[in-house]
Amino acid sequence: MSRVHQTVESLRIALRAILGNKARGVLTTLGIVIGVLAVITTMTAANGIATSFKESVSVLGTDVLYVSRMPWVFTGRFFNFRNRPNLTLKDSDRLERSLGPRVVVNPTSNTNRSIKFRSTVTENIPIIGTTEKHVLVSSAVPMSGRFLTAIDVRNKKRVCVIGSEIHETLFEGVDPINKKMKIGRFD
Repeated sequence: MSRVHQTVESLRIALRAILGNKARGVLTTLGIVIGVLAVITTMTAANGIATSFKESVSVLGTDVLYVSRMPWVFTGRFFNFRNRPNLTLKDSDRLERSLGPRVVVNPTSNTNRSIKFRSTVTENIPIIGTTEKHVLVSSAVPMSGRFLTAIDVRNKKRVCVIGSEIHETLFEGVDPINKKMKIGRFD
């Protein structure tokens, strides 16, 4: 029996089975289509998330190293890390001295707080505590005013740099330079 004859006979048997059991054939085909679509959708979503993560990390550059007391991803061992001490400015100075003059160490601390200017309050705003070295590792540039200086950091001055979204929603047309606002419970 030739291959062509075997293929034709196989198709004939398959069509008879499908026509004889239409509901089973439709449900089987539908199950296969749904399964293939689920796999394609899952893979597309996973690839999209991976690409998005790579793009957001690539903004930092290939020569950036993060040091943190906590891992980026927890694998069920939170209690091994929770009691580690927070990193301090002294730790970053020590790290910078030990790594040499060609390295920039920029300590940051992140949190979310409410921000208030006059009677307007904006809730749950991401706050990044950083130093004057942030401009060396970031592409962010203030539209007006200036960024933090070493004197601001050394003297622990209560100054901040705000983004355009906060400028628009909180200050509503008022120039924010030299204005007082409240971040969390601090003025």
